[in-house]
Amino acid sequence: MTACLALADGRRAALLIVGLLLGVTLYHCSFGFSAAYRRLILRGEVRAIRAQLLMLAVATLAFAPLLAQGEFLGRPLSGAIAPFGVSMFFGAFLFGIGMQLGG
Repeated sequence: MTACLALADGRRAALLIVGLLLGVTLYHCSFGFSAAYRRLILRGEVRAIRAQLLMLAVATLAFAPLLAQGEFLGRPLSGAIAPFGVSMFFGAFLFGIGMQLGG
């Protein structure tokens, strides 16, 4: 991992570290996306779905004003828009397989 950080610029290294920390946090909290829907359908439990909706609401309330303002800490800020191509299709397909296997 240190070789990966050495090759990347500081911004990408910081994003990698933030992503890893968020992943570890969600893992140790047993926060799963597909399991929440499985529990909803099979057992009628909505607690995990409520947690997902709360997380989405907090993210929306935090980022919508920043995106509307157009800058953050003096730097321009905008939503990411990218074309959809074959690589995106295969990436989404592999992500879906991983989500199903990850449970």
